[in-house]
Amino acid sequence: MVWLCVSYEVPAYLEVPTREIDAMQAGGSRAFISTLTSDSSSTDTGSDGAVDRIWKRNARPVAAIFIHAGAGYHSIKNEKVHLDACSEAARIGMKFLKAGGGAPAAVEAAIRSLEDKEITNAGFGSNLNMDGVVECDATLVDHLGRSGACGAVPGIKNPISLAKLILDASNQPLAVELREATSCRHDTTFPPLPMVGEQDERRKRKASGGQSPAGCVGSGFNGDASDLNPDDADTDRITDTVGAIAIDSQGNIAAGSSSGGIGMKHGGRIGPAALVGIGTAVIPEDPADDEARSVAAVTSGTGEHMATSLASARCAERLFHGARRGAGGRHIDEDDDRALMEAFVIDDFMGHPGVRNQTSPGAIGVMAVKKCRAGIYFYFAHNTDSFALASMTATEREPVCVMSRLGQSGDVAQGARKIPTS
Repeated sequence: MVWLCVSYEVPAYLEVPTREIDAMQAGGSRAFISTLTSDSSSTDTGSDGAVDRIWKRNARPVAAIFIHAGAGYHSIKNEKVHLDACSEAARIGMKFLKAGGGAPAAVEAAIRSLEDKEITNAGFGSNLNMDGVVECDATLVDHLGRSGACGAVPGIKNPISLAKLILDASNQPLAVELREATSCRHDTTFPPLPMVGEQDERRKRKASGGQSPAGCVGSGFNGDASDLNPDDADTDRITDTVGAIAIDSQGNIAAGSSSGGIGMKHGGRIGPAALVGIGTAVIPEDPADDEARSVAAVTSGTGEHMATSLASARCAERLFHGARRGAGGRHIDEDDDRALMEAFVIDDFMGHPGVRNQTSPGAIGVMAVKKCRAGIYFYFAHNTDSFALASMTATEREPVCVMSRLGQSGDVAQGARKIPTS
């Protein structure tokens, strides 16, 4: 583990005027159900194929951003609030992309917006640990696979910005646990900020049987995190991480995750949002690949299960190579990416021995984006009750938002969207 003391100044580009945010919110959000059909036009044959390859190589990439606000159960009552949060995050991220900003900056800006919302389990108002403290995790990975990550950081309102700082300041992957770095706070512009929101105070009082919040701190609640919430349809039960994936005007992809972790965790627990390949993964483009493929994936769910199954890395690999898990762990070629996503949840995650043999059920929501010459392909799949998502391209006036719900349709709910590059 590496300890880092840094001086950081919030870039001017992160200071979005309130009137612009208000204007973004005024646009609202709209729900969608999108299905993906196979695209035979991407097959190159004869001289037309050669011309097509040259044309696509010179085509300007389409900037796009993709958001999720966590997997779990989003109450019907709060559905609009969650989708509005996704919509605003997408708009803010797209604002950076349209201004020529890079994909990592757009991911940071979008996730900062989600971290500032108390309704999400990221940044301010996140789940409390057993000591009544909010400790956050975050990761940011760029198009070259370089990463910055921080874990179990207290008092940092926007941990994604700390992850971005580490990415920018490092020439190699670096993870930071900030507990012992608090003595360096006077050298930073990350001052310790209040992180406990109104919902956290209510959870404290409920867990302590009506004690005051101060009296509950350190009480050592030993139940499951879900026990903190009443079991009714108006209460959100959202698992873990929020995330974003962006593609900038240069065609570069980046992905990030942020989380407050599970409720009533032990202090110092580092969750999947801080771990590259578990909460966030990017497979960079190979210059020798004629299809110019790159894939990013971000996950949300039960962290220990996702760590055991290397969730985001495995999902990204499945899409990149076009192969699903067969009997005995063999790879089976699969042309249908939607089938790959469903197979990932069922076979690679739920079927993993480290998940299947646990006493607690595994829960996951995964959002993935594959970029290639034929277009940009947006996928999501989840076995949780619901999953809140949004997507937006530079040519769209407003984000496309969906609250995907599992319902009675099966073990996995999924969706997809193709974004042409021309």
